[in-house]
Amino acid sequence: MSSDAASSTPVTAPATAPEDGSHPKRRVILAIVGMAQFMVMLDSTVVNVALPSIQSRFGASTPSLQWVVDAYVLVFGSLLLLGGRSADILGRRRVFLAGLGLFTAASALCGSAGSIGLLIGARTIQGLGAALLSPAALSIIVTVFRDPKERRTAMTIWAALAAIGGTLGVVIGGALIEVADWRWAFWLNVPVGVLTAYAALRIVPPLRPAAGLARRSFNLPSAALSAGALALLIFAFISISEQGLGSARTLVSLAVSVLLFGLLALTLARSADPLIPPKLLASGPLLLSAVGLLLVAGTMLSLFFMLSVYQQRVLGYNPLQAGLGVVGMGLPTLALFPAVPRLMTRFGPPRVYLGGAVLITIGAVLLTVLPSATSSYAGGLLPGLAVVGLGLPCCFAPLNAMGVSAVPPMQSGVASGVLTTFNQTGAALGLATVVTLATSHTRSLLESGHTPAVALTDGFKWGYTALIGVGAMMIVLALSFTLRQARAKA
Repeated sequence: MSSDAASSTPVTAPATAPEDGSHPKRRVILAIVGMAQFMVMLDSTVVNVALPSIQSRFGASTPSLQWVVDAYVLVFGSLLLLGGRSADILGRRRVFLAGLGLFTAASALCGSAGSIGLLIGARTIQGLGAALLSPAALSIIVTVFRDPKERRTAMTIWAALAAIGGTLGVVIGGALIEVADWRWAFWLNVPVGVLTAYAALRIVPPLRPAAGLARRSFNLPSAALSAGALALLIFAFISISEQGLGSARTLVSLAVSVLLFGLLALTLARSADPLIPPKLLASGPLLLSAVGLLLVAGTMLSLFFMLSVYQQRVLGYNPLQAGLGVVGMGLPTLALFPAVPRLMTRFGPPRVYLGGAVLITIGAVLLTVLPSATSSYAGGLLPGLAVVGLGLPCCFAPLNAMGVSAVPPMQSGVASGVLTTFNQTGAALGLATVVTLATSHTRSLLESGHTPAVALTDGFKWGYTALIGVGAMMIVLALSFTLRQARAKA
């Protein structure tokens, strides 16, 4: 069937499906929606290695470069709840395809941008497409995989796409910039997006709400309040790097954000069909998983940004070398991900997450000893990157699995939106706070007469020191998970 409108296929699988109700083509469906999610995560980082080339092409300022990254994650993060709600109301495949089409078209616009302003605008549209696509894709996976063991494996693969897509983004971006042009980092999405949409129309079922259920509303007031509150919060953190913490723009943005969050809480409490059901937020595992994803996503994107800039501006690497430099983190991630489901089965997701949090913290400590232009990559960056790479899959996979498994399948779209919202909000906030701290210290050193290389190196050491603090918060969160599990078994 070619469209939702032309099909009345039920959510449950046909007669040849397993007894648990899983879809017979669930593994192919996982590959299709996984490819789309891979594109989304790749575009969260692919632009990082291209930043120096974009700056040279458009003569852009450093704050403008940060907006090329943040425009995407800001819109992505602030509209995910509406995307998840839309998937639950309109049908998962329909919203998935709408988001994929918008994302693909925006990718073509990014590649054709003639100014830094147009590029930032196209990245904003990309974020909107991703906000529709991502929660719908995760909800599709939760729906077609009904067996708990198979679903855990599928969720691990899904989580792997975040780390793998992020890592390969800088590698692919570096290679394309070196052999062609930075624009190809975006144009590459177009044929992949078209093929993925075709496969989804052919194989992914509509997955519409079951007949007889009360029709739900989009709850646009709540959606607008949540989007505005998140966007202003992220904007406030970004503006710190441009105008400082005490600037009027920063303080007004923070104040209005807090006000909107307060109004959102009142709206949710009074709504008969809230955008985020209070009982859903009251789920301890879901809320803790969301906070955990916020912290680990902020760590990962901050690492990509600082590494890409540092390798090119201090170590003198070309874009391809800078992209390959991140492989030191990506290969350990790829090597460990297949073992994560077995680790979760043996030790439990909370303990695996605790191990990952400890590894990321140790890796951040090692990265504070940054190499100079005359130091070797193997002796300088590689040890810290490798340890962080081992920690990432031990965080992403258990957090996603614990969060989604804590809610009933009919609310998987909203739950997926909550988790992905925290993930992307964490990426934006992490980039805004950690990079702001690093660039502010770098700026003060430059004003004191230090060379750019010395100023950048010392500034980024401050950034990695901040990540040690984030790692400590992750350890505390993981310990709370572990204690909850112990009490549940008692």
